[in-house]
Amino acid sequence: MWEARLFSSAASCAFALTLMGAYHVGQRSISFALSPELTAQLGVSSPIVHGLVWYPVNAGIARSPQLEECGDPLFTSSCGASAAPIAPQPMRLPLIVISHGTGGSAEQMAWLGAALARAGFVAMAISHPGNNLSSATVQGFVYWWLRPRTLSAAIDAILADPTLGAQIDPSRIGAAGFSLGGFSVLGLAGATVDMAQFHAECATTPSACDAPPEMAPLLPQYRAMMKNDPAFHATETTGLHSEPDPRIRAVYAIAPAIGSAVTPESLHHIAIRVRIAYGSDDIDVPPAYNAEFYARSIPGATTLTVPGAAHYTFLDTCTPQDSEQLPNLCTDVAGVSRATVHDQVAADAVSFFQRALLH
Repeated sequence: MWEARLFSSAASCAFALTLMGAYHVGQRSISFALSPELTAQLGVSSPIVHGLVWYPVNAGIARSPQLEECGDPLFTSSCGASAAPIAPQPMRLPLIVISHGTGGSAEQMAWLGAALARAGFVAMAISHPGNNLSSATVQGFVYWWLRPRTLSAAIDAILADPTLGAQIDPSRIGAAGFSLGGFSVLGLAGATVDMAQFHAECATTPSACDAPPEMAPLLPQYRAMMKNDPAFHATETTGLHSEPDPRIRAVYAIAPAIGSAVTPESLHHIAIRVRIAYGSDDIDVPPAYNAEFYARSIPGATTLTVPGAAHYTFLDTCTPQDSEQLPNLCTDVAGVSRATVHDQVAADAVSFFQRALLH
């Protein structure tokens, strides 16, 4: 059940109106260390997690052309003003934590993070350890339920950051994610993974459980671990896993995945605001098993269906050379503009978070 939260002072009302204005985008990198336990569970060699933060800066501050981390090398992303001072505000800013899809990166979510910053939010995306462009482990790909815990650690890190932490309102935190990241932010809201349910579903509907193409290089190692590592086999085939974060007040999930592994009962008990966006032409993460399942199972969840959008339409726009090398990631349905879809979904996400976190 949602609780209506109203600003109780004139300053708060003025703050809400201020956030409706347009800013330029500041950008900086962030890093933090995972706990030894989580590092071991993910099978990664380093505990350090890297991410990007986008935040509002005064409109007179230009983007920084010398900034190196302005986007993923395979995609086009607009840079922000490197380490520029955050725009002064009468109150602390809301935070949106962002989760990328399988094998992706924080940079791939720049189109959404920058839009949120222009609207007055602080947005932070991390590159999930063991499941990103530069770090891939079997555990990082198949222990999905650890992703919400990593996002919670990211929230801890930015709230403790000496520069940005004092600018963030810890009572106004939301989460947004794409694909496996969409599941991850729903996990923060309370979605529970049941591995026995997942494998039972795979036995009856194999297409609902196909390994993502990004996992292909790891499949031989995965099969060997399933055969030779009893502890891994047991974890992969049984058990309930839940990693909710009570600080999360609203979730925006874009083409969320792993619906076949999530218990409907856990979704029935989600009591925060949820909006789900997905493409009508998504054949990689079929909406019937995923986005539509989540939407009908979560009380009060609302949806945005984007006509013609495929799954990877929600990635950043590809560079011309990579459009030829990565057609599965870069080719959209004829007549669909990826930039237009990004603008539509980003505007919808901004509107959703303004309603959920500022009123």
